[in-house]
Amino acid sequence: MLPTLLLLVAIMAARVQAIYFYLEADQQRCFFEELPAQTTVIASHQAEMLRESDWTWVPATDIGIRARVETVPARVPIIEQHSEPQGRITFTTTTAGDHEICLQVSGRLRPGPNGAPARIRLHFDLLFGDAGHDPTAGKREAIDAVVRQISNLQTRMTQIRTEQQTLREREVDFRNLSERVNGHVVWYSLLQFFALAAAVTWQVRQLRGFFVAKKLV
Repeated sequence: MLPTLLLLVAIMAARVQAIYFYLEADQQRCFFEELPAQTTVIASHQAEMLRESDWTWVPATDIGIRARVETVPARVPIIEQHSEPQGRITFTTTTAGDHEICLQVSGRLRPGPNGAPARIRLHFDLLFGDAGHDPTAGKREAIDAVVRQISNLQTRMTQIRTEQQTLREREVDFRNLSERVNGHVVWYSLLQFFALAAAVTWQVRQLRGFFVAKKLV
């Protein structure tokens, strides 16, 4: 029962995304994530290369991974780091909005078997939330692990409230924009009405003057 509880709390305390993709030499791959403010993100990567003897992907060596994170569209840099084929970067967002995360291979890649393109396979994991505590690592006392995970859950709840506040602020901005647009439409309609009324009045006066001059009235 206790291991199940620990696993449940750990899942609720953080959100994980894991993918893998292929990169050639000097090729850059970027991802966009919409994040609320004050969110801790841990981005882990592990590079693999294709072994010629048995066509098996094995941990890469003699290369580096360049990671860069910045806000979009302001292009405010948050972190830029060069690391080993297996490593991670940790950063905390300062503003809510889209963030661009880019990864690039640095170093020379060996061609694959039978002239295959020189490339690596890069596993990339994103962990959102307070990931500094792992309830299954080490031999800790059960009660300490539960207390720690409850603290992580509270942190995640705070982040959820922050996300909700961000959504409410966007709804307010959208409503204000809609009201301004509707106000402009109303004023434009009134302006058209008064312009049309003025044109009709002027035409009536011109016709009346014409009829008087011709002694038709």
